[in-house]
Amino acid sequence: MGNREGFDMADSWQVDREETRRRNYREARNITWIGAAINFLIGSLKILFGILGHSHVLVADGVHSFSDLATDFVVLVGIRAANRPFDEGHPYGHGRFETMGTLVLGVVLFGAGAWILVEILGRIQRGIFLVPTAPTLFIAILSIITKESLFRWTLKVGRRTGNSSVIANAWDHRSDALSSLAALVGIGGARAGWPVLDPVAAVVVSLLVMAAGWKISRGAVLELVDTAIPGSIREQISRVAKETPGVLGHHALRTRRVGQDIYVDVHIEVDPRLSVLQGHDVAKSVKEEIRKRITDVADVLVHMEPEGNHSPDSRTRKGKRFVQNIVKVSQEAQGVRGVHGISTHYLGNRYLVHLDIEVDPEISVQAGHQIAEEVRERIRRLEEVEDAVVHIEPFPDRDRERDAGEERIG
Repeated sequence: MGNREGFDMADSWQVDREETRRRNYREARNITWIGAAINFLIGSLKILFGILGHSHVLVADGVHSFSDLATDFVVLVGIRAANRPFDEGHPYGHGRFETMGTLVLGVVLFGAGAWILVEILGRIQRGIFLVPTAPTLFIAILSIITKESLFRWTLKVGRRTGNSSVIANAWDHRSDALSSLAALVGIGGARAGWPVLDPVAAVVVSLLVMAAGWKISRGAVLELVDTAIPGSIREQISRVAKETPGVLGHHALRTRRVGQDIYVDVHIEVDPRLSVLQGHDVAKSVKEEIRKRITDVADVLVHMEPEGNHSPDSRTRKGKRFVQNIVKVSQEAQGVRGVHGISTHYLGNRYLVHLDIEVDPEISVQAGHQIAEEVRERIRRLEEVEDAVVHIEPFPDRDRERDAGEERIG
């Protein structure tokens, strides 16, 4: 009965998760379509009034808005592909399509900014300075208000749905609002008697566009190369694992993001006296608790080990000291010319140590065995060690890989 309830609970979480994904997809799609319509309208007005009103910066700002329109469609394609179900060819889902869409968005933005910069610098060099007409001021103000409102709305939806491409698109709207602010300053300055301010403001706009493109592209690339998720979420996952009944410790926590989803690998330690079935239940509880309490987690791969079964971490001060002590006492034995291949196995309260020692290849088997026994006794005197298994090899061991499968004396 308990198992059936557990399965029902897991199924319920899965159903809730799928429903949440569908709802998030609808919200992300709708806000992106709204943004696309606004970008088309605002971009058209900017370019039209910029040409008629002799404002370089407003035309540049209009190009920025149309680059936003292009990225809106990239986002729509990306989130549609990302919400396709898992299949045999994509066992981790299609979330990376969303990431690729974000990357394309960033590259397009950077390219648009670079194109605007080259064009405006050419006009400045040729000394083309015109005074914009009054309507260009009102279009710039309208753009600032509209795009800042769209930024706040889109960012709210992106954070609620956990959709990285929608969040990136929101910041794209913010960059457009800032570029419109620069356009307003340039147009206002040009009409006040400094016509050079219009193309200078256009240069500022182009740099803002390029900066936004760089930031968005960098985030997408970091995700594509499986950069770990933020530390705050990893700490939350770690805390959930620690608090799960039956877990005595955990290590080797690894995470990565695939679109909206987070995938987790973690090794947990349990009481060595538990049965395999009991240990499996603990691992299952860890998986269910993490997925239930951290909504972005799509799956958790839990590796179960008896408490302390992993070797001391050689990167820590304690682990380094443990390995150094083994090497030190081994080399103190007469006849030992090298030590390598140290590994450990936890036996409940102390370690069983395996290691290879190198000796003079000309000595007898009996002499080699005596050296190995002396090393073993020296290692057993260490407080953390229960016993040691010592293998001997000739020094130097040029054929170690070839002879790895042969029987060794110890």
